[in-house]
Amino acid sequence: MTNPTDIPMNWQDGAQTTPEAPSQEDINAALEILDQNYAEIEAAYNSGEIDQETYDKLSEAVKTMREKMERGEMPELPFNPNEPMPVVLGMVAAHMVSIFSAIGGSLWTVDDPERLSDIMGRNSIPRTLTPASGLREIGLLTPAAGTLMVAERVSKEVVDDPSKDRWSGHPDVTQPMQGDKDAEGEDIYMRTHTFHLSDPEETEDNPWEDVEAFLRRIASENPTRGQYAIVEKASDLDQKPAGQEHPDHYVLFGIFHTDEDDGDQIVIETFPHPEDAQFWDTVDKPVSGPTIVAADSSTDPAEQGSIATVAAASWGTNPWDLVVSYAPVPPRPGTPEAEEWQKAMDAAAEAARQAAEQGNQA
Repeated sequence: MTNPTDIPMNWQDGAQTTPEAPSQEDINAALEILDQNYAEIEAAYNSGEIDQETYDKLSEAVKTMREKMERGEMPELPFNPNEPMPVVLGMVAAHMVSIFSAIGGSLWTVDDPERLSDIMGRNSIPRTLTPASGLREIGLLTPAAGTLMVAERVSKEVVDDPSKDRWSGHPDVTQPMQGDKDAEGEDIYMRTHTFHLSDPEETEDNPWEDVEAFLRRIASENPTRGQYAIVEKASDLDQKPAGQEHPDHYVLFGIFHTDEDDGDQIVIETFPHPEDAQFWDTVDKPVSGPTIVAADSSTDPAEQGSIATVAAASWGTNPWDLVVSYAPVPPRPGTPEAEEWQKAMDAAAEAARQAAEQGNQA
């Protein structure tokens, strides 16, 4: 694998320094994102993805930030450092985790990286909808206390027999609590993991090995959930140059449906084309746009994770500048389900367009 790069200097202290004199344009843009995040939190609560306690904490944190920004302030941290704030979870590698909030990224040493990595990527912790790339996993960071709380949904089987779950009884994991019912009418059970954070440290480990292990696992498990994954460079999240239909750095992988006679295919799509990189050196570079490779669905799906890791490592960044998103695999082309899917996607795009117009008029 590619050797790890250095930890970026602006992440050395665990939390970034305060940005200087934010403009009103910056504050207005942040308010738009905040409104969208609040709507997503409310939707997650109504669907049962997060419990009442998590919802209350997230809502209060968003309210606090909005009040400050409406006064023309951009807080030193997104919220009071003594109160929890919602964050997107980045990559766990070499006992450290990257975390992304409204004002940027921070890097922390985590006391139990194995437990954190284990609950991520399984569709069991809250996710937030992003403007461009599906759903990203979230938690609650309390900077002053140095704690990260992550809610996790557990099955009724684990509730009935805790011995079937490796983290049951852990001192930093709460007992499952029953919440609302899901769309199928099944009871939802949630528990909360607490992780203790400290400043990042130098490491002799190769963090790319942890990235590869994580991506191989989700590549193997995502098909059973009908999902695919997108790995992006966090430092250019959700930024698309004018006229470009994709992010500046990404690699997408999953098993997708072809037309009815052809079955399914493993597809890996990346941009830019990886240069001087294992596997990708054998793939022709397109004249423009993403590079796409495919394999029969009988191929070991875990291989996608290794190939995706090589692509991400070719970006000249470090493992903590990566974030993973998840999205549902579209229905098989040519089926009634695909037509309904396309209608839903068109409706969502129109709703997003109208919301953007309303935001610009506000």
